[in-house]
Amino acid sequence: MKVVRVKEVAKQGLVSDWFTGPVNQQPLFGKHNSGTNFNVSKVNYPKGVKINAHVHNTEQLIIVLSGTGIAANEREQVLLKPGDVALFEPGEKHWHAATDEADMSHLSITLIETTTKFTGA
Repeated sequence: MKVVRVKEVAKQGLVSDWFTGPVNQQPLFGKHNSGTNFNVSKVNYPKGVKINAHVHNTEQLIIVLSGTGIAANEREQVLLKPGDVALFEPGEKHWHAATDEADMSHLSITLIETTTKFTGA
């Protein structure tokens, strides 16, 4: 068994041109921690910040932990609250964000083999 205590994982800044503002992540499992097939990170968004539109070659799950967020694809935008889970299909162009009123933290779960392609704002 492996146990990671999120509060003990250092926050790392993410590539700024992928986001509309400062975002950080706490990598929990994945490429940095051998022995798992998943990339799992806690991603922390300040109010009003979003990740630009992108696609993955595998599914992505986001599980909202705190705050209020938005999950969107080319057809719809859905408001997310703590405990909500969004699933993006492989190749689905999408983005996620904190609302203008609240910060938002979520777990991001993808397979290790995932590649991400940014497609614009």
